[in-house]
Amino acid sequence: IISVINDSYEVVEWYTDEALTQVFNRETKVTSELFLYAKVRYLTTFKVFFDLYDGEILYDNQLIEVNNGEVVGQINLTLEKEGYNFTGWFTDIELTQRFNLLIDKVTSDLTLYPKWELQVFSVRFVDESNQTLKIVQVPYLKDVPTSEIPTAPDKVGYEFIGWDKSFNEIKENLIIKPIYQANKFDLFIDISGEITSNEYSFGQTI
Repeated sequence: IISVINDSYEVVEWYTDEALTQVFNRETKVTSELFLYAKVRYLTTFKVFFDLYDGEILYDNQLIEVNNGEVVGQINLTLEKEGYNFTGWFTDIELTQRFNLLIDKVTSDLTLYPKWELQVFSVRFVDESNQTLKIVQVPYLKDVPTSEIPTAPDKVGYEFIGWDKSFNEIKENLIIKPIYQANKFDLFIDISGEITSNEYSFGQTI
């Protein structure tokens, strides 16, 4: 039985089934037509370069070697970029040809480029009872558009003075509540022509 197919492969073992579960006994006498399947080890390796340079910051680069015809598999590589989600590897800088590290086989030297998508966050405006007034989807570091800011509910005896969180340059999901301030009133008291006054907040006991 031959031991080498070509310069790229070396036969490790022969099997009688395509799934490579039944090892062929070399002492077996052949008495009929027989198909044998080779388990091979690849002799050629290729370089796979992970290019994480995004034009501004060099996050982390890694060069590994992979046997011809094998997959890259899991890699120990930092895939974090603030404000973005990593969505996969591509073989072209235009990011049109996706490459799956766990499925696609390496048959030549490769440079792989990551694709990043800008994160989008939910900004939820609620009333004092946590009932939703409006939910706005905002990209990373963008502001909630003025046209998307809801009108705060009226509250008897109180004045709306703003929201409890900033909604500029959003970096995370937010829940935002209205802030109210009690209205002020003057109480005048006339005792035998002598008038005094005191200021009270709405709902305050005299």
